Amino acid sequence: MTKKDFMTPFMIAALAIPLTLCIPSNSHAGDIGVNIHLGVPLPPVIVPRPVYRRPVPIFYFNESPEFIYSPFLSFSVAIGSPYDLFYDNNAYYIFHQGYWHRSSRLDGPWRIVDYRSLPRAFHRHKIEQIRRYRDKEYDVYRHHRQDSPDKRYSPRYNRDHRERDHRNYREERRPREYERRHH
Repeated sequence: MTKKDFMTPFMIAALAIPLTLCIPSNSHAGDIGVNIHLGVPLPPVIVPRPVYRRPVPIFYFNESPEFIYSPFLSFSVAIGSPYDLFYDNNAYYIFHQGYWHRSSRLDGPWRIVDYRSLPRAFHRHKIEQIRRYRDKEYDVYRHHRQDSPDKRYSPRYNRDHRERDHRNYREERRPREYERRHH
């Protein structure tokens, strides 16, 4: 058998298959499909895992907690609070269930912060040491309350902060800045 005789049936089949697919058919009895497998497998489909964000808890205070400045820690710690609450650089920090939370106001909104984005003062001590220093400062404060009334700090806890009007703040501040620069 020659090479020409051997290839003829394959050539006829190669031409006949596309032609039969182009001929319109009146009967649609079955679906016809063509699958050409070249031996290269398709890459597996990788579905990314859903990202679960831990919901931020709501911290509730019946009244404004009192803060005591701790020279050992170099930031203020809350006394009589049900939370591990701290104050530094005009922000409040709570350590709750292994996560640090930060807010500019006591009534929130609170958001989870990474340990690296905490102020440097928080990096100097572990939470257990911070709690011990807080308890130590509170004992000293309790015994010498009359001697150091200025050591205590209690922020105003105003739930109606959204109703305040801050537009006049800029106008109140301008004369002082003007006097400072020009006198």
